[in-house]
Amino acid sequence: MNYHGFATEVYVLVFAGIGLILLAVTRIAGWERSERRFALAMVRCGRAVTALAIGAGLLLAIGHLVNESVHWPIVKLLAAQAIVSLIAAGLVTTQSWRRIFTLGSTLALGEGVICIAVQGHLTPSQRLEVLLVIAGLFLLVIGHVNWYREQNRRSHTATFGLLCGSLLAGVLC
Repeated sequence: MNYHGFATEVYVLVFAGIGLILLAVTRIAGWERSERRFALAMVRCGRAVTALAIGAGLLLAIGHLVNESVHWPIVKLLAAQAIVSLIAAGLVTTQSWRRIFTLGSTLALGEGVICIAVQGHLTPSQRLEVLLVIAGLFLLVIGHVNWYREQNRRSHTATFGLLCGSLLAGVLC
C-alpha cells in the first residue's frame, strides 16, 4: 500500500476489515467457545486486530486534531470505524469485548463530531457549545438506556444522565 501511495487512513481501514473478517469466520465456525489452540488463536487475533485498528484510527485523528490539520478523510475514517466497531460488537459473544467495541464506536463518533466542529468556521465559544450539547445528548441516551434497564430498582446513573443531559442539551440549545 505504501508503494502505491495509499493514504494513512486506508491502512487503518484495511486492518479493521481483516479483523472483522477474522471475527466473522470465528463466529460462523463457532470457535469462540472452542478449546483448540488454532481456534482460540483465531478468536484472539480477530479481537486484537480489530481493537488495535480502532485504537490506531482514534490516535490518528487525535494527531490531526492536535496539529490542526483535520480533513474530510479523517472524518470518513472515524465514521467507518464507528460502523466497524458496531459490527464487531455484534459479532463477539463475550460481554467484555462487546463493551470494548461499543466504547470504540462511541469514541469514534464523538471524535468525528469534534473533527467536524474543528473544520467548521466556528468561534471557540460556539465550538464549546456544540461539544456540550453533544455531551448532553450522549448523557440523555445513557440515562434512557439505564432507566429502561433498571426495572424495579433505582439507578443513580439513570438519574444523573437524564438530569445532566437534559440541562446540557436543553439549556444550551
